[in-house]
Amino acid sequence: MPAASIRSGSSPQPTVDFPMMPKPRIHARAGRKHSTATSGVTRKGAAQPKTGFGGCRGLAYFVRMPATHLPQGQPRREHPMKLFFSGNSPYARRPRMAIREAGLAGKVEEVNLADPKERLTTLLQNGPGAKVPALLTDDGNFLIESLIIARYLDEASGGKLYPKDKKEREVALQVEGVASLLMDSLFHRSHEKRRDAGEQSPGEIKKEAERAKRAYDELEKLLPKYDGKVHMGSITTVASLGYADWRHADDDWRNGRPKLAAWFEKMMQRPAMAETKPIF
Repeated sequence: MPAASIRSGSSPQPTVDFPMMPKPRIHARAGRKHSTATSGVTRKGAAQPKTGFGGCRGLAYFVRMPATHLPQGQPRREHPMKLFFSGNSPYARRPRMAIREAGLAGKVEEVNLADPKERLTTLLQNGPGAKVPALLTDDGNFLIESLIIARYLDEASGGKLYPKDKKEREVALQVEGVASLLMDSLFHRSHEKRRDAGEQSPGEIKKEAERAKRAYDELEKLLPKYDGKVHMGSITTVASLGYADWRHADDDWRNGRPKLAAWFEKMMQRPAMAETKPIF
């Protein structure tokens, strides 16, 4: 069968022509029935009639279908989604893991903006934030903030990133909230510690260190509720703990939290987590 071809004419959207073959004709001769299909031999010694427009025997025809219904193997959409990220950002790692866990890897192009100047230029061309992550949808809309992007990816995947059950969904949101709190606290403390010594606020650093400790303890306490589950709560927890290993190794968050430590090591065996781990 010849390959399908994409054709555009007066139709408002591209169409795809798929060759179809007519149903076999049934002929009766001397009490016998035989079929004449598009090619081959119908009976011993009798060749199939040639294809031609004078009759329908062997004539292929086409069915016009919208290009949005391309079968598997046909070209992808012209403008796939794009996720802009930088390698070690925990905020960008969150949607990167979500994309993989939700089965969206083939639908989202990841763009690593490692160079700060390129990052600033590229992001400001699309929105005001100049921060990663940012998602350019295939409809051309520019989404910022990782929590907003997570909601969008959940919808794009048909709800694979949050549980369907109301109670389980609430647990996922609870864990996601604590892990997001931890991520913000770690980020602010890291930013403060990298200031010049004369500009640092010891009080702010201490406050965020205590907040992070409470978040570590809460994630250990909540673990029985989300152990073995993969959703945005557990994904955000992995991103936050991985960031702690990089920027705040002196927190020693594993100490006194054996269940959380074992859970983290197990989660890191998943491809989505291993492929996106921070490099330091």
